[in-house]
Amino acid sequence: MSARKSWKGRLAVALVSPLVLLFVLELVLRLFWAAPEVPTLRFRFANTMDQELGLEGLFQPDEKTFWSLRPGARHPEAKDVITSGGLRGPERPAAKPPGTLRIAVLGDSCTFGIRLADPKTFGRRLEASLEREGARVEVWNGGVPGFTIYQGLVHFRERLRTLQPDVVVLYFGAWNDFNAAFGAGDRERGQGAVQPSATERALAGLMELRCVQLFASRYGKTLRYRHWRRRVDEWLAGEPQDGYRVPLEDFSELAREFLDECEGLGAKAVVVLPELNSTWKDKEPIHFPRLDRYREVLSALAVERGLPTVDLRALFAEGDHAELFRDLVHPSARGHVWLALTLEEELRRSGALPASGDPDVSALRPLAAVREADGRLRLRLEGGPDRAGASFLILGSATPNAFGLAPERPLDEDRVSALLHERYPALTGELDASGAAEVIVDLPELKGQRALGFTARLGAGEDWTDAVWVTP
Repeated sequence: MSARKSWKGRLAVALVSPLVLLFVLELVLRLFWAAPEVPTLRFRFANTMDQELGLEGLFQPDEKTFWSLRPGARHPEAKDVITSGGLRGPERPAAKPPGTLRIAVLGDSCTFGIRLADPKTFGRRLEASLEREGARVEVWNGGVPGFTIYQGLVHFRERLRTLQPDVVVLYFGAWNDFNAAFGAGDRERGQGAVQPSATERALAGLMELRCVQLFASRYGKTLRYRHWRRRVDEWLAGEPQDGYRVPLEDFSELAREFLDECEGLGAKAVVVLPELNSTWKDKEPIHFPRLDRYREVLSALAVERGLPTVDLRALFAEGDHAELFRDLVHPSARGHVWLALTLEEELRRSGALPASGDPDVSALRPLAAVREADGRLRLRLEGGPDRAGASFLILGSATPNAFGLAPERPLDEDRVSALLHERYPALTGELDASGAAEVIVDLPELKGQRALGFTARLGAGEDWTDAVWVTP
């Protein structure tokens, strides 16, 4: 009898001791440890997105869009600060100044400008180009990393509609919309059709415990990231288990709603037809049938409503995807240049912008740099027929920050330009009768550089092209 009691006693101690230990630990943590704020963003993708894209601290929970940009947050890479209105760009009054053209650009991380300083994004470049021509213009960047067209529409209604934009640029469907859903699509979640399961409610209760919060602060991100990667891998291998974040039918309906919103405001809508990097990581050309289906929806709506479009597939086909994209999804700095200039052309063609005036102050097309088969660089500057005979100057530079790689033999900008102009007087001259100039560069001293930049000036003023980067 005593042996049985002793066995039961030991079992009771073994069961109760961990609970007592956890109780003491919980008490100590509540007295002496301030738990870090670990917001639940109501969407597992957002809990890992900051880690995936290097944007930790940029987001806050949002009841309507699941997450949003946190006002006052500093971009971890570009260092610019999110405005009080939760947008990227300069702080500006909401009231539109008289005579000002206001443009809103909506989208995901491609519009936001992942790993780009704000002045390098296509929205800010468009603004700068129009200002150089004397236009009074404001471009408001409504891009938020990870957003789908559902989130973008809600975001527009909540934060941008009251700004009374004259032009709205829609850049959706590049990735997030046909990404794998987690439990339910965006629209179902946003409309409250998805209720937390018993397991999720239990986990939410556990997260109130300090000891669980301590564990989550140390290991939570890693565990969530592994779970998210596993779900994405399943999606890449076939149809996702829970469908898409925005199924094709929802995407079509939401796009129509978005365009109706613009029409109701009297704003001109411009549709960007997205593209992905078909030569990502030097693989065989990749085909994205999911992307094609979403592109077809956007294209059909634009044709139906007579809206201007910017087709990135057609545009980027003229260049090298390795230079126009920085990864599978996001356009590079050069890609943003091409997008900004083409967007301006489409806006003028559609009548949303007045026709360009004096060609001497209009923005130059990007300076092109093409690697020849023998390794030399062919630089081509195109100013257009109106600039025939205009003088030009091409400068070169090498930077340790280009592509995140340091040159093997660093050369400062003055040294690079001196070498170029010592060997190639043709880097200064006049544009030919067609308004163009072409120079072949083959400089042995520069072969050790992993990244070279070239920029051109036309005339004696400050009319400079954006730099084009090449890897010799």
